[in-house]
Amino acid sequence: MTPILGFLILISIAFIGKVLISPRIRQNHPLILGLSASGIPYILIGVLMGPYGFDVLSKPILRDLHPLISLALGWVGFLFGIQLQWRNIRRFPGNYLLFTTVQSLVSMGVIVGVVFAGLQVFTPMSVSSALEIAVVLGIVGSMTAPMALARMVISRKLRGKVVHLAQFVSSLDAFWGIVMMGLFFVFRQSILPSGVTIPWVWLVLILLLGVGIGLSFVLLLRVRFESEEMLLLILGLVIFVSGIGFYLQISPIFLTMIVGIVIAQFPFQARRISRVLMFAEKPIYLMMLIFAGAWWNFHAISHVVVIILFLIARLMGKMGGGWFASRVVDCGFPVPPSMGTILLAFGGVSLAIAFNFLLFNINTAGDMVISATIIGIIVFDELAMWGTLRLYNPADTPVQ
Repeated sequence: MTPILGFLILISIAFIGKVLISPRIRQNHPLILGLSASGIPYILIGVLMGPYGFDVLSKPILRDLHPLISLALGWVGFLFGIQLQWRNIRRFPGNYLLFTTVQSLVSMGVIVGVVFAGLQVFTPMSVSSALEIAVVLGIVGSMTAPMALARMVISRKLRGKVVHLAQFVSSLDAFWGIVMMGLFFVFRQSILPSGVTIPWVWLVLILLLGVGIGLSFVLLLRVRFESEEMLLLILGLVIFVSGIGFYLQISPIFLTMIVGIVIAQFPFQARRISRVLMFAEKPIYLMMLIFAGAWWNFHAISHVVVIILFLIARLMGKMGGGWFASRVVDCGFPVPPSMGTILLAFGGVSLAIAFNFLLFNINTAGDMVISATIIGIIVFDELAMWGTLRLYNPADTPVQ
């Protein structure tokens, strides 16, 4: 089979899932909501189609489809960044932002520490390899998926200040993860570009590059484009910026997020782009799930240790991050110490981060990160649905 046919199969399944399947799933029970949010059916489709299934998407074809997943990664970063409009964020209480930052960084630190210590004890892995895997899993596990929480809030009509805070946290939780992934790739490079001797200088140059591309695109958008032209323009921008990221050996998600943040500060242009980005959000995520299933080397027994460590570490990290933030940050109302229960779901951005690492590390370490991420998505989306209902208190004062 040719890469073009593989591409068409992925796109077809993703759009069928968005248009025909997803809207018809009955989503009023936590179990069904969890299964739907985790995307288990699409992961299984990927497994069956991949080299460890019926080999429809063989390894050579998957490698040839790297530009497609590069587009998906860039799309995720761009979509997240363009939603970070400062004048909208500052409408919320300032401590909401502090709560988000504290719980995210604490969660990340706990996951990195537990996974690294566990790998040193239970595997013969070198210190550098164990630290690298622990850091990436810490970044992946620190984030919360807003989609899973939003589905539960809408389907069960949940209200209250705690739910409101959880929605704010889940919408911004990926910021520090994407930033840390960007720093990871910058400081991981053993050879810096010619003329650059200090990683911090390289980081500043990358930031300036992202800001420059974003401002240039804002100027370009002053021209009146039709809807079809706008789609092609955005596709071109995402492919261009993602390609720069891969060429420079930096995170394409980080670079496209910077571009998105810059554009987000110009509301008119941001609204025009957001409509196009949101339309393709679901198919892009479903395509990543299928791709993840196809790449998933679930036969590797050594992954079991990493998966178990990650599941334990993430549970400890999110619960500990929520507990610590609830103790040190005053949000103006009582925040339950078990706040982390609501923040367990993770998916789109986390999966993109894992792929970001895999595409630069097509080896055992990359397979381990993907395995842990896939199992984590399945397990924690279910736990988050049940945890949200258990923690929700109908007596909470509704947010007006």
